[in-house]
Amino acid sequence: MRLLLPEIFDQVQKAETFEKRKEILLKNNSPVLIDLLKMNFNPDVRMQLPEGTPPFKRSGVPMGMADTNLYKEMRRMYTWINPPPNLHKIKKETLFIQLLESINEKEADLLCAVKDKELERMYSAMTYDLVNEVFPGMFPVKPTVAEKQQQEEKVIKKRGRPKKAA
Repeated sequence: MRLLLPEIFDQVQKAETFEKRKEILLKNNSPVLIDLLKMNFNPDVRMQLPEGTPPFKRSGVPMGMADTNLYKEMRRMYTWINPPPNLHKIKKETLFIQLLESINEKEADLLCAVKDKELERMYSAMTYDLVNEVFPGMFPVKPTVAEKQQQEEKVIKKRGRPKKAA
């Protein structure tokens, strides 16, 4: 039986060693898990929603008994990551709240944490280094401090004649 995403992250959180955490992630590997980790750890992926947890009615449904779950609803994430140009801000937020109300409370909290890129706050064992080691090449390489300084020092030369000083 497939574990729900909060159950996977709970197991990773309870694992005592780095190797056990890697094993749990590899054992429960799925496209939905990878997409969720990309949404959280990849700086290029941003959900176009306001920061913080929106006001929504929490369902009192036990884990796994909700009408739907993140495995089924992940296909709708394009609505907030690459939204259609004619989709208004209020409509996006309303659709997100409807999604949060239709899934289990733990999944809703998890999705809100991923939206704000705060998965590590909720599950301290889920770090960039762990995910990058388990799924290598999934994220862009983090530039080192020296590389950042080199990029800042580079001067962009413009074409054409320089402007006269006034």
